[in-house]
Amino acid sequence: MKKIYFILFIFFSTISTAHNESSERLKAVFIYNFIRYIDFPDLKTSDNLIIGVKDSPDLLQELLLISKIKKSQGSHAIIVKDFKENDEDLNILYIGKNHLKDIEGYVSMAHKKHVLIITDIEHGVKKGAAIELIINENKAEFDISKHNIKDCKLNVYRELLDLARNIE
Repeated sequence: MKKIYFILFIFFSTISTAHNESSERLKAVFIYNFIRYIDFPDLKTSDNLIIGVKDSPDLLQELLLISKIKKSQGSHAIIVKDFKENDEDLNILYIGKNHLKDIEGYVSMAHKKHVLIITDIEHGVKKGAAIELIINENKAEFDISKHNIKDCKLNVYRELLDLARNIE
């Protein structure tokens, strides 16, 4: 079964935005696929897996659409929500380009609360994010930081590292 997901991941990573796929939809598909390749050790079997989106309403809508179809990952129900500063429960936080100046605070929170940070901020992994999405006119890629993931007390599967454009 993992092999099928891996093939789907590769397929979605090569979809062109010229084929009527919005960049926000591509980001949403990538985020959902990342879930399969990240281990959240603190997540108990009965816990929900919560994805927060910081000030990116189009991406939030795409993730909510996917969540109606793909409601769970293993035994974890997937919850997508608009991130508010005082949110306590969170496993993944997407931070959009408008929050470059705030990323250090989010990275500090991620280390304390074991949250995977995904961003499209240029050089995001150098600024502390675990994964940086790069969506260009004709392809979608990502950079990943094993170090930043480990700092958040999370584990990344080798299959995801093999798909990354760059590994920090």
